[in-house]
Formats: sequence, structure tokens, C-alpha cells
Amino acid sequence: MKKAVALILITMMCFSAFAADIPFAETQLDKAVLTERYGAAVEDNGDFNVSSIKAKAIENLFYGKIATYAAGGMLMFNVQVEGNFETGICYPVLRVLYAGSAALNANTVMFNVDGTVYSARVSSEVTNHGRYRIETMKAYLTEDGFALVNALKKASKAEITVLGNDQYTQTAEKTAFYASQKLEISAECLSAMEMPLGTPDFASYELKALCEKAFDAKYGAGTKVEKTESVKCAYTLDESFGLAADNAPAATIKAVQDLLKKNGFFVGNTGMQMTAEMIAAVKAAQGYYGFDVTGFADARLINALSGNAQMAEIKAEDHANSYAHSFNQASFNVKRWWLADRVETTVPGGGVSVSDKDNVLLIFDGEIASHALKSLSLSWEIKAEVVKDGKYAFPCAIYTETQEGSVFSTTLGMLREGRLVIVCEIPETVSDIEGEWTLNVSAGGEEFALNLSK
Repeated sequence: MKKAVALILITMMCFSAFAADIPFAETQLDKAVLTERYGAAVEDNGDFNVSSIKAKAIENLFYGKIATYAAGGMLMFNVQVEGNFETGICYPVLRVLYAGSAALNANTVMFNVDGTVYSARVSSEVTNHGRYRIETMKAYLTEDGFALVNALKKASKAEITVLGNDQYTQTAEKTAFYASQKLEISAECLSAMEMPLGTPDFASYELKALCEKAFDAKYGAGTKVEKTESVKCAYTLDESFGLAADNAPAATIKAVQDLLKKNGFFVGNTGMQMTAEMIAAVKAAQGYYGFDVTGFADARLINALSGNAQMAEIKAEDHANSYAHSFNQASFNVKRWWLADRVETTVPGGGVSVSDKDNVLLIFDGEIASHALKSLSLSWEIKAEVVKDGKYAFPCAIYTETQEGSVFSTTLGMLREGRLVIVCEIPETVSDIEGEWTLNVSAGGEEFALNLSK
């Protein structure tokens, strides 16, 4: 109970403008005060949410203008406190609402504020407002999340990009004149972000752990905000993620296209347009460098393609977990691994995708060299599976590349060497859940286990 009360106190401090003085009963939050004084939205099971008066006004305006702007897409964002009266636990949440014709089914929202990118892995819920589709995305706020709230509150401009089955980008910018109420709504969201009264003491009160547990119980694991500093590069982008937009400058697209060609990720010419083939090449490059696979050629990727960054093999602290092994037929190593819905060949177009959209691929990347005076069937010579908690096993498929890196094959030619890719398809619902994850490999009559950092 002490932890729950501490969580209430610290969380409420962070939203002073509307929640700092919320009274609560001895053992739980005071439902009457929250509903009567602050207009909290309460569900039958005792869950509630509270947002600022200004944020509510903007949301009402957003819903009022959906019929006008939904065809081209529109979005808004705010923060609110969610919780449950019975448990007495509450937590701060970042919300992004999108109305439009595209079925985004979002999993990531990116904010670029003054050159700093905040990437939020989000839950997504679809509702209908009349005949219009509304997608509500949420992520809980920990240290980086509060840094984002602070940055948005002070910012005059922010670029918001939503990623999922499709993508949508909108710029929120405060100006003296707005060409449409759609732009005014997004700009007003900047002013409606509530400022914390200082940084919560996450360590002493275990706020992060309690917040994650409460949020995961309702929305699923892995939904949080992470911050990365943008890097300077030789090529100028019109917007943080403008290369995936139709209005990206042709010269910029051509410059990045040349970099992709130089590094072997792209063949051909798109006429300086951001085509599906070029986006696939961007994704292949991001996967190769160990970056998040988004299809957006951002500054970090351009810097890596320019030779100014080392390839991100897993994470620095995971290098001790990578391994190399030789058996009588071949030698191989595993250098890095990541989660994605597709893995591309070095030359884009020959990749492997999930067979079920509810799943995700756990991808292991490395190298293999044959010692045999015959072709090797990798599916016969090497067996692999991913095991969770020692009891749930997921089979793996094993590939190498042929035809100059354009095709995945299960056969390794005599005395050949090349890229090794081990692919395991797992349910996305368990991909972010903590536990003991192990890659078990059997080759040459021996078995090996590689513990994965989760």
C-alpha cells in the first residue's frame, strides 16, 4: 500500500495544473472529488482518466472537425492521468489521436523537437465517430516521456510521425495565422501539454516499475518513450522524416539513393522519387545497421551510410553474448539480433516476411563459411529453435544468400561463404514480455545455447 500511495503522490505532482491537489481517501483515491471537481471519465470497472481543461477543449474541437479534415488525415496529442479507484494506482500517459482514411494500426509514434527524436512504442485502439475511423495511441511516461512533455511545452514547432501499416506525418507549429483549424488544433496541443513540477524520484519510489506494471496490464508490454539525439549529416532533410513524404526534395532523394547504391542496398533508378523499392532499400539498410526498421531515411541512417558511424551489432553490452562456432562442415557466427515483421536480403526484394500479421520475426544475423567439398543443406545440417523460459519452443528457419545477395537460399554451395540469417516467427503478444529467451543451435552433433538479452 505504501508503494501505491507513493505512486499516487509522485504521479499527481507531475500534473500540477489540474491534479496536484487531488484529495484521496485513506486507502484509495476519492472518486467523488475526481468526478465532480475534475470531470474524470469513469468506467464501470473503476478505471478513470483525467486531463487538463485546455486539453479537453482541444479534444472536443478535434472531434468537431473530423468531418471536415478526416479525408486528408488529422491528429492531436495530449497527456492524461489514468488509474483505477479500487487499486489506488494511477499513471501518466501520452495520447495521440488520429482521424483519417488510412488504417495505420500504429505501433510507433515519433516526435522531433529541436533535433531530438523521441520514439514511442504505442498501443493502438480503433473506435468509430459516426462514419469516421479514430485511432487512439498511448504510451506511458517515464523519464524520457517527461522529457518529451517538457520539450513539447516549450516548443514552437514539432514534427509528429505515426508508423504502422501505413504512415502519417503532421507538423505542429505555432504561428500568427493558421491556414486551417486542423493546423491550429495540432499547434494548440503544444500549449496544452502539462508541465511537471520537477522530475519524479523514480528510483526511491519505484515509480517506473509500478507504472510499467499498471500500464502493461491494460495496454500490453513495451509501450514507452525513448529519446535519441539526432546526428549531423552531409545531406539536409526538409523534415525529420521527409524522405518518405511525397514532397521530399528530389535532390535529397537522389543523394540518399546514391548512398544506398554505394553501400549495396539499392539497384536501379526511381527517377528521384520515394518509391516502394527505395523504402524497401532504406529498411534493408536500417536492419543491417541494427537501427529500428521504419522505412524513413533519417539523419542517423544517412550518417551511417556516409561512413561516419559503426554498424550497431546488437548493443554494446551484448557483444559478450554473440558467438562463433565451427563444426566438421562449416563455421558460422551470430553477431546481432532484432525484431521486425520482415528481413531483407542485402539487395532488397528477396526477403522473408511474417506469415501471420499477428506475429513478429526474431532475426539473427551473422556469417557462414563452408568447409565441405559439396553443397550443404542448411535445414539439414543446422537445427535451431528459440525457447522462452525453458518450456515454450519456436522453430527457426535458416538461410544464406545467393545470386549476389538478392535471394535467400537454404543451400550453401561448396566452399562458399556469405551471410547467415536465422529467422524465428513468434507471436507479437509475447515478443516484449520479459523472461529467459535462448537461441538453441544444433550442428555437427553438438548443441549450443545463446542467451538473449530481453
